[in-house]
Amino acid sequence: VLLVGSATGLSFIVSMLVMTHALEKARVGVVLTSLVFAVIHGWVAFLPVFCLSLLLGGLYLRTRSLIAVAAVHSLHNGVVLTLFLSSNEWRELQELRGSFEANLDGPM
Repeated sequence: VLLVGSATGLSFIVSMLVMTHALEKARVGVVLTSLVFAVIHGWVAFLPVFCLSLLLGGLYLRTRSLIAVAAVHSLHNGVVLTLFLSSNEWRELQELRGSFEANLDGPM
């Protein structure tokens, strides 16, 4: 799931960059692409997604390497996943799951 979402997002960003780079407005293209990408992800995640997209777009313009972009994106996803798995929210979800499963196994 993470790979498909990442591949879809990456292909979207790259296609937008290619189109805007062809118009020789790469920096504007990165900002516009980041804006659209962040709006698609919703208002709750707008700022972090916008900043990450700016970073990845700038990295691509600087290096012209999708490998560098994919590596930074993967690093970001790994950090976010690690932070989530060590959070109280994750523990609460696990507790709710246990309660739900216990209710399913109970007498009928």
